[in-house]
Amino acid sequence: MNKTNPTLALFALLAAACSSQPPAATQGSSGATACTEEAKVCPDGSTVSRQGPNCEFAPCPDAGGPTACTDEAKVCPDGSSVSRQGPNCEFAPCPDAGGPTACTQEAKVCPDGSSVSRQGPDCQFAPCPDAGGPTACTQDAKVCPDGSTVSRQGPDCQFAPCPGE
Repeated sequence: MNKTNPTLALFALLAAACSSQPPAATQGSSGATACTEEAKVCPDGSTVSRQGPNCEFAPCPDAGGPTACTDEAKVCPDGSSVSRQGPNCEFAPCPDAGGPTACTQEAKVCPDGSSVSRQGPDCQFAPCPDAGGPTACTQDAKVCPDGSTVSRQGPDCQFAPCPGE
């Protein structure tokens, strides 16, 4: 008579239960296969689930195929624009791309007392505000030798001449 050691049988049963992976598929009472709801993360960051009669993971999207880039545009220093390209969807180089143009930090004082800086691909001074309109001069006054006062006038805001000058 063959006698089974109950301790050894229990140990074998526990070892088998602990080391086995859960099945990827289970068969329902109707005979249909139901796959587990696991997901596989693909190299491009997308996910695929199990499918088919063997519950194999669906193939990842073809990493070597064409890549659909976002529809963004980058404005270049010369005013043109470039879109994203290639497998990494990097922006295409700007024409004559020697890097961004760095303008000097000079300022131009406008007739109204405000100042403008250099800007754009050619580093030209920005237009003064309302450059074609009337100029508002400061309200200071100059005391003339005869004791009278004159104010600033004209497009250059120069003091008017004193009487007798």
